[in-house]
Amino acid sequence: MKPAGRVIVFISIAYAGYEIYNAENKEKEFYKQGATIGAGIAGGAAGGAIAGGIYGPGSPICSTVGVIIGGIAGGYGAYKLVEAFDEELEAFTKWTLF
Repeated sequence: MKPAGRVIVFISIAYAGYEIYNAENKEKEFYKQGATIGAGIAGGAAGGAIAGGIYGPGSPICSTVGVIIGGIAGGYGAYKLVEAFDEELEAFTKWTLF
């Protein structure tokens, strides 16, 4: 399971880099991809912890399913949240302090 997790992380980061590279507003896309990946990791950790707490640490299948479901839910939720605030993010990326 450890090599499969590394492959998935590598593919996710490579896809995020591709999306950032091809975006019209690279800074906005960077924030969008960062939020999606970060929330996916946090959701996966929470899902695995919840599943492990419910079924016990001796249930690797339940914990794995919890990580997958939590990661998908966290990533998708963050993606939709960032899309909902798309106009605000566009304005935020145009701010200059100096």
